[in-house]
Amino acid sequence: MSEEKGAGVPDSAVTSRGDDSPQEAETGARCAAIREQLERILASTAFRTSKRYSSFLRYIVDQTLEGQGENLKERTIGVRVFGREADYDTNQDHVVRSAAGEIRKRLAQYYQGSAHASEIRIEVFPGSYIPQFQFPTEAPMEVVEGPESVEQAAPAPRSAGGWWRLVHWAAFASVFAAGALAALLATATLSGNSQRELERFWRPVATPAMPLFLCVGAAHEPPVTPAAGSAAPQSYQMPSLGDLRAMTHQKIHAEDAVALAKLAGAARSQGAKIQILTAPATTLDDLREGSVVLVGAGNNIWTQRLTSSLRFHIEAGEGGVFRFEFRDKQQGAQASWRPILSNPLGRVSTDYVVVKDYAIVARFRSSDTAQMTVVAAGLTGYGTIAAGEFLTNPAYLKELEARAPADWNGKNIEAVLSTDVINGIAGPPAIVAYHYW
Repeated sequence: MSEEKGAGVPDSAVTSRGDDSPQEAETGARCAAIREQLERILASTAFRTSKRYSSFLRYIVDQTLEGQGENLKERTIGVRVFGREADYDTNQDHVVRSAAGEIRKRLAQYYQGSAHASEIRIEVFPGSYIPQFQFPTEAPMEVVEGPESVEQAAPAPRSAGGWWRLVHWAAFASVFAAGALAALLATATLSGNSQRELERFWRPVATPAMPLFLCVGAAHEPPVTPAAGSAAPQSYQMPSLGDLRAMTHQKIHAEDAVALAKLAGAARSQGAKIQILTAPATTLDDLREGSVVLVGAGNNIWTQRLTSSLRFHIEAGEGGVFRFEFRDKQQGAQASWRPILSNPLGRVSTDYVVVKDYAIVARFRSSDTAQMTVVAAGLTGYGTIAAGEFLTNPAYLKELEARAPADWNGKNIEAVLSTDVINGIAGPPAIVAYHYW
């Protein structure tokens, strides 16, 4: 994991007004009110027993109000708050990331009390160390963020309607807005029976009380899978998505974006609070903070890591065009799935050579994170689109339920899907293998 990204423009970080208009710097009165609120928080039971977390929160609030947002990077905080050496290894020493996660939890604990409902809110969202401030008279913040990543200044997050922040991500791929809109319309028009089908699958994962991370693979494959307990490979450093509107220069696959939109729509229909992550900029600590949906297989190191112990899992292929294939642990190499090509010599990136693809869908409690995990992972983008369709379409979930034991809803689920690809379009997903435990 590389050094984490701070964000500049402290005035826009200090206030959230829910639109894209230029924002004026905080007035002295507002800054004073924020500092008073900080003191109330630090005096609460959530913080007063910890000098470590109190010092961290005070530092990032002071730096933001003083216009020093560019200093809020992992290394700088490690040196100035935790006394680390200037050249300490942020890949090995996660003190700042761990402390940030604990601060988020303690702030959430503080604001759970009804006595604090009318107070100024101070929040530190994943994706930036710049705190966000919301005054009681302002519209609530609805932020879609990614994890902290490289040490690089970027525009500070600005709040807007939660779903349209995601739709604005269409700069990554023109199909994304259409997919997001389709997901919204589909969710809005589902019948009561359809909603119940979705609820039975998504209820253990999508709960309003916990964040739901959608962790999507990057547009370039990492060279290696991280070892147990490690972050993303140091040799592969890609900035976090962070604020989706502010970082449109980042890339993910168009097919992953379509699946992401569908999955986000289904999860939102169940009341989940969604946060977007990119796999290379995500740590194991991030994934331990809530349930996760993993999108993509070969380009998502966390799909590879968290499914490695499952019956159906991803492994390195035996050469050829594709680097990965799916295998069945119970039957070994005798039961494996890899994309079928019309022309083995064709260029996969430009030619319609894939005629059949495969995907894994799963819902299980990960032993690595102790959190519920959903997988929608194709060997190519066609499979990922089919997986996203399968997990958000009540008719397909009903097919999976028909194969399940009576008490399936409390069990872990995994299935291998196939999809026929015609002229570059993925067809309906079909179940080819499944397992409950």
